[in-house]
Amino acid sequence: TSHMYLSANNAAWTLATFMFFGVGYLMKIGNIWLFLEVMFVAFATLAILNLIFLPKVSSNKYNLSKSNANLRKDEEAATVSIRGDLKVLFTIKPFWFIILACIFSFTAWGYFYSSFGLWLKGLFHIDSATFGYIAGFAEGFGNLFAVLTVTFLAKDDENKDENQSWKLSLQGMMVWTSIVIMCAIGIIWFVIYIEWYNDIFIYIIIGVFFYGLEACICCALILMVNIVPALQQARASSMIGIMQ
Repeated sequence: TSHMYLSANNAAWTLATFMFFGVGYLMKIGNIWLFLEVMFVAFATLAILNLIFLPKVSSNKYNLSKSNANLRKDEEAATVSIRGDLKVLFTIKPFWFIILACIFSFTAWGYFYSSFGLWLKGLFHIDSATFGYIAGFAEGFGNLFAVLTVTFLAKDDENKDENQSWKLSLQGMMVWTSIVIMCAIGIIWFVIYIEWYNDIFIYIIIGVFFYGLEACICCALILMVNIVPALQQARASSMIGIMQ
């Protein structure tokens, strides 16, 4: 279930990435204020639709009904509070390794758009609209292949009867996709060092970088769902969102 849910969630993220094409078009026909106005209207509309159509279910009550604490009738463990949730999360060491992995991944992701992407715009003399198309293709297809990789090649603990000898564990996939990220960054550094500025090659390597990044984060989120108790999963996800 965690594989299907988070793969669907990251698929939605991938579709959102392709909206870079729309951003590029808006920047071409208008300016940053037109983009902000369109985004404001879109988000306000989505917020109203969510308010109308989403079920009115408390996430805390739902998670509590699924938690072991509720089955044990342990009132202290079943109490929803920031202090109690952090106390539980603090004892889960793999969770903090996932936090560190996400911090490094988000830092590398942000570095691309804050500095390296701007350097590419100046190097190849491309405008904001064209850069939006390039970023959309590179990150979008990288994310797409990453979601497919995790969906079909990661082991699913819920289907233990299925032959999964050819699949990788979530931890193993995180290691291998991290190596992909390091190799992509190393290749980019080497290309810059020798000053071989082939735009197509650099764009492909950037796509490979986003492939490793998205696959690593997706595996980390699925692993987090598997190791964090149901009652603390909302708090754990919010910590990931804050760091991002």
